[in-house]
Amino acid sequence: MNPPTEPIPHNSLIPLREEAYHGIAGDIIKRIEPHSEADPVALLIQFLATFGNIIGNKPHFKVEDDVHSLKIYPVLVGNTSKGRKGTSWSRIRKVYEQIDPNWPKNHILAGLSSGEGLIFALQEHPDKDKACKPILIIETEFAATLKVMKREGNTLSTVIRESWDGVDLGTLTKNNPLRASNHHLTIIGHITKEELLKHLTETEMANGFGNRFLWLYVQRSKLLPEGGNLNLDEFIPLINKLKELLNFSSTVSEIKKDEESRRIWTECYSRLSQEKTGLAGYLTARAEAYVIRIASLFAILDKSSLIRPEHLKAALAIWDYSEASVFYIFGDRIGDTLADCLYHYLKSIFPNSVTRTQINRHFQGHKESKDISRALQLLRSQDKADCISRSTDGRNEEQWYLIAKKAE
Repeated sequence: MNPPTEPIPHNSLIPLREEAYHGIAGDIIKRIEPHSEADPVALLIQFLATFGNIIGNKPHFKVEDDVHSLKIYPVLVGNTSKGRKGTSWSRIRKVYEQIDPNWPKNHILAGLSSGEGLIFALQEHPDKDKACKPILIIETEFAATLKVMKREGNTLSTVIRESWDGVDLGTLTKNNPLRASNHHLTIIGHITKEELLKHLTETEMANGFGNRFLWLYVQRSKLLPEGGNLNLDEFIPLINKLKELLNFSSTVSEIKKDEESRRIWTECYSRLSQEKTGLAGYLTARAEAYVIRIASLFAILDKSSLIRPEHLKAALAIWDYSEASVFYIFGDRIGDTLADCLYHYLKSIFPNSVTRTQINRHFQGHKESKDISRALQLLRSQDKADCISRSTDGRNEEQWYLIAKKAE
């Protein structure tokens, strides 16, 4: 099955295509899945993110002058706290503990609170010849991270964005400056849909914080009243293979696409690069980078430094699921509070139109005219609303209406 080259439908959540369960990643997830209530999507993406963290920043993919190490920042979004997000992580953690029981103690942190604190955790070893120490941050209450970023002067959002980009991190503190240049950070977040909609602010949507993350909707896959019966001894051959692949990763530097993958990439590139409007458009704006990073992870998990078609198709399947998740979670939200209010007001009176005077009355005079104008123009720029001008008593009056194709 070839990956779709046309935009996917956004009115419902699509299932994760089978291509995503490629190779050893799929083998491990399929071995765990019958014994866990966790969503297989949650198991798979956390397995990939953790592998990408452990291998460090040496394996990379270059896009022009940009160097992409294989770090991804997935956030699992459940409808409620019953989505078994925490259960999914405990299963994946157990897999990697079979390789190195001390790994969690040495590399896993939690409690994102400030940009300075994060830089301090990522500071390189005094011996600059040593490889960087990967840091994996597990935020099972990702809402707390979003809340702390609202505090005035908090630099956490900036540092997270820069760490995803791979640029040098630092502070300008005179007495105790912090520097981190050889760093490798992975963030895995868990949050409910309600918390996400409440705490992801307009600022973080607009400044690129949100689209550094890979948002995935997850839910409980089944009911296991007695729990699972996972026999870790059955994992020994897979664990040994995973150890081999981690050793192999240390020999890999630049990753490239083979010829067939280049053809598939050319076919899909216009779809991935297509600019989308609204909040969902902001949050899916790094499609190309995420697909390449995930495809590179699948390549190394196949003991290859070349991305082959099966790796690219697996990555595209995950991206399509993530994109569908974003539209499923955020719907037609614009990402601007006033514009969203106006949009839903126009939807509520469709197919009628309203004047600016009526809009002012709707807000009971609590919104300034210039702010209403800005929000209306934002709706117009996204083809959600438009107006006609009518002449009354010697002056023109705007009549605003919802564009019919956007009505529900």
